[in-house]
Amino acid sequence: MEVIVRDLTRHEIALWIWMCGGAEHLKKVLKRTPTPPGWNCIKHPQVTWGQGESLLNMCGSDRDSILQGEKKLSDVISTNLLLQMVEQLRFYQEVFDLSVEIEDIIIPEQGDGYNWILLVPKGITHDIVWKKCKTMFKTELRDLDENNMDEELTYYNQRDPNRDGTYLIRLRDGVEPERDLWHYMTWKINEEKIPVVTFLEGLLLHLWYHWKSGEHLDTKNWTFCSGTMTHSCGNAMRVTFRGRGNKLRTESHQDGYQKKDYRPRRVTTSIPVPDRPKMG
Repeated sequence: MEVIVRDLTRHEIALWIWMCGGAEHLKKVLKRTPTPPGWNCIKHPQVTWGQGESLLNMCGSDRDSILQGEKKLSDVISTNLLLQMVEQLRFYQEVFDLSVEIEDIIIPEQGDGYNWILLVPKGITHDIVWKKCKTMFKTELRDLDENNMDEELTYYNQRDPNRDGTYLIRLRDGVEPERDLWHYMTWKINEEKIPVVTFLEGLLLHLWYHWKSGEHLDTKNWTFCSGTMTHSCGNAMRVTFRGRGNKLRTESHQDGYQKKDYRPRRVTTSIPVPDRPKMG
């Protein structure tokens, strides 16, 4: 599936030429370009050269060959992945005014149909993301104190950027979550260590998709965020944009009462799923 991203700035086009064509190709472009693309064209570029270096460093032993023009970056890392990485960096810069350090990012295996990526930076929290959601669209939060969400969501998380550091996950590219795990209870998903979206990732996914497209996810079903357990009984948060009020709705769901429209989103990740706490 072709991945469509938002238009790149001139700075990012210059970065792209440099990374994909190598240093020598960039020099040729600059010689025939009256105003070098990317320099002095915007005050606060969304993608820094340091982040570009980090993208290059993902190539390991091929890095020097790319810089010397012997290889193209796109020969080593897929073009779609690189474009999405640039888009994710822009998302955090524009929405959160955050420049994300990606030096130590590990790219997980893609898997069949896992065509979306989501970057989750260290320092981001449920409180920060929920407050941003409230500025982007109408919201309704149940069963949590919006001023104390992080304290209430510490029981179990498959991944936590403030525990695990900045990380990246891959997801299937669907407006609606896949159906294959709808009948799985939260405790069973975490008992079997099946990687699925956490509540923090679910909120970020809604923000990113709306920023990118102007549309919304989960307009017919709920994303069941089973990667976060709110209680020893296996309760988890769920999110949707369907139903009344045209707003993002989130609420806790009691484990054991599964429905076909409550669907976890699978992910691929480099972070092992931790042992779940014993049921109380």
